[in-house]
Amino acid sequence: FKNIEGVILWKRDKNVYVNPIWNDFMEYFTMNEQYDRLIIMNSDLTLQKDWDKILKIRWEMRPGEIIVPQISDDKTIMYQEQDLNFALYRQIYDGIMGVFITMNQRQTKLVFPIPANEGEIKVWFGDTWIYSLLVYLGEKVVVPGNFFAFHHHSTSVSTIPGVFDQIEKDKKAWEKIVNPKMLEKFKE
Repeated sequence: FKNIEGVILWKRDKNVYVNPIWNDFMEYFTMNEQYDRLIIMNSDLTLQKDWDKILKIRWEMRPGEIIVPQISDDKTIMYQEQDLNFALYRQIYDGIMGVFITMNQRQTKLVFPIPANEGEIKVWFGDTWIYSLLVYLGEKVVVPGNFFAFHHHSTSVSTIPGVFDQIEKDKKAWEKIVNPKMLEKFKE
């Protein structure tokens, strides 16, 4: 991938978990305004054929949309031709999986940073932070009828030593520290 124009690969010597690296992505993105769209995607997600064309067409018509794929267990759908101009969509407000997150510059600035310092959230709830704020602030999160993905369900996270202990810490931090911070942001 490193030879593909517009693709930036980062490698860390030590695993810092999900949310701190998402913050790094968002910071880099917002400091480089020549980029108009940030896409954060799980490594255990397979997107359908022509997914990039579908997103480009939608963003040309509706530049503020935050687009989420339909998750399908049918792997064959990934190779089927889709109508690239298919306009039907479903707007969603909660329960949004963070396996594929799209934001423009303005939206990214609304949610940055995820509280991911020591004692805050490292693995889980970064997507909840992002989508809760965006939906509350009136941003439109949609699932187009022609955009599909297959998710291999946490195959990468489950291999990290100590991750389940960290997830338990994240659950406590969400309730005691992070959720109250989000409620404060709602008041701003």
